[in-house]
Amino acid sequence: MQTGIIGLPSAGKTTICNALTGNNTPTGGSNIQKSPKLGIAHVPDQRLEELSEIYKPKKTIQAELNFSEIPSQLSGEIFHGKSVEYLQKMDAIISVVRGFNNESVPHLSGTVNFIRDIEKINFDIMFFDISLLDRRIDRINKLIKGMRSAERTLSLKKIENLKIIQEDLEKGIALRDRHLSPQESEAISDTFLVSRLPLLTIVNIDEKDLDQTEEIQKEVSSVIDSELSGSMVMCALLEEELSKLSFGDAKELRTDLNMKTSGLENVIKLTYSVLGLVSFITVGSDEVRAWTVSNGTPAQEAARVVHSDIAKGFIRAEVVSYEDFICERSMAKIREKGLLRKEGKDYLVKDGDIVNYLFSI
Repeated sequence: MQTGIIGLPSAGKTTICNALTGNNTPTGGSNIQKSPKLGIAHVPDQRLEELSEIYKPKKTIQAELNFSEIPSQLSGEIFHGKSVEYLQKMDAIISVVRGFNNESVPHLSGTVNFIRDIEKINFDIMFFDISLLDRRIDRINKLIKGMRSAERTLSLKKIENLKIIQEDLEKGIALRDRHLSPQESEAISDTFLVSRLPLLTIVNIDEKDLDQTEEIQKEVSSVIDSELSGSMVMCALLEEELSKLSFGDAKELRTDLNMKTSGLENVIKLTYSVLGLVSFITVGSDEVRAWTVSNGTPAQEAARVVHSDIAKGFIRAEVVSYEDFICERSMAKIREKGLLRKEGKDYLVKDGDIVNYLFSI
């Protein structure tokens, strides 16, 4: 899964990317026309730790999420040619807005106001999509004159559907927040629209404002209300520093600061929730590993993330829930008690399923 990180200049995009992925990319400076800064986040999962204690595997491998910091212009323009090219490869976007004051790093607008910035970025997303649909409609109109009657009728219907979508965008209704009819889906099938991507908003605050996190979160939530949107508040600079410490030292410092979980864990949970992701697990003496798939993925399709040959030669999946397994702590006992289920290719994999695939090549 690919998530793009966007935002206005000096909002803390690079710092957040570093905190999530463990990168050490220098902050500040211009990102104009540079490639995205890429990084991989390993998904914290207590279940893997418990299973590794039982199996003592040679390797324990966490699920992964990919993050890319998308370049923005110094002028504040986020959706320019290059950035849109990068965003087309994303499954979701994280919008970083600034909630901290720093006189040495002035805000583009002169003052810090995270609600204003959230609304500006949301407006820019809508405006970009509206403009894109305008160009798409103009292009079709230019081609209509040379079309045959039947083809012209289909093109006029397509324009009609594009205009319906455009009108909703003008009302502030993002594509992620509306159901698309089959005709509307067909009309935009060859058009990338930013507002279709799930949107996560992170307000980046100063460490001294951590005690106001809940209050700030309530304020942010009041302007973000969507099934495919989410928001959170974090101090990116602190999270970046914590990511460089040992697990024990980081945990101790979080306890001192009354922080229950890490920023990484919170972002991961939010990303999983908004994208509708689940993790299933494979176990053995060689490897205990978590794999990420979309919720509702059939067992045979889920096998593809493990290896394409398993999906091709799929026979069945042996499945036990993590909760059942951890109570018995032995696959032999799970079999004895009849808790190991034999599932076919259409079984929908659930979060925490421990899966053993049987296949033939």
